Amino acid sequence: MTPPPPHPAHAFAAALDADDFATTASLLAPDVAYHLGDRVLRGPEAVVASYAESAAWGAANLDSVGYESAVHLASGRAVITFTDHLLLGPNQHTYRCEQYLTLDDSQPPRIANVTHRELPGEREALTAWFALVGVSRR
Repeated sequence: MTPPPPHPAHAFAAALDADDFATTASLLAPDVAYHLGDRVLRGPEAVVASYAESAAWGAANLDSVGYESAVHLASGRAVITFTDHLLLGPNQHTYRCEQYLTLDDSQPPRIANVTHRELPGEREALTAWFALVGVSRR
């Protein structure tokens, strides 16, 4: 018996960890929606551009950015915990967030919705670290 194919969330997380935006785009439904608080980005191009812009900012403003992720599958959706390891000079910081994914009905299934969730205290700690090291994200 052939095992089922891996959930697209695993490939999505691995692609983002590797800054592989072509693979990331291929996993998204044509009408994907990326929910970022009050903003919603629609379509693979806008979603991938958001991830690529963040990666480019980190590469241009920090000495090092390392990525890792953990995928949890439950109740028909996936939750990915993303962890970013940031370094500027002797100062390091670890930032975590979650993203919730749902799939469409296509074959193979593609990611239809991504919802970003800040974990308690993480954004505030990141903002404080940026102030400490003298960089501004926006």
